Amino acid sequence: MKRNRIVKNKKEQAVIARARIEILYDLALDSLKKKDFILTKNSIIMMKKISKKNKISLKKYNWFFCKKCLVPYDADTTKYSTNRHTKTLNILCGNCGYTRKKPLNKV
Repeated sequence: MKRNRIVKNKKEQAVIARARIEILYDLALDSLKKKDFILTKNSIIMMKKISKKNKISLKKYNWFFCKKCLVPYDADTTKYSTNRHTKTLNILCGNCGYTRKKPLNKV
């Protein structure tokens, strides 16, 4: 049995998907403040699923969580450092130990 789609227009689907991603992002931030990491991780997983299904970029939220373990960066567990030679910001995840490097823009 096939499921019927409620919204047939792709533009309307994209608008609804962006709204759901915003809601999940707010939920993840609230649960992070309450130190509920399981709910936060589940919200991030749902954000990624929705964005993949509807082909929506998560550039706005990309640096909010670890790329490897999908745990959000927390000020208590995450270590930040800069490298002068490569001009990058290094973010070390406290959960899995993965290091992300973000290039710093010239000012």
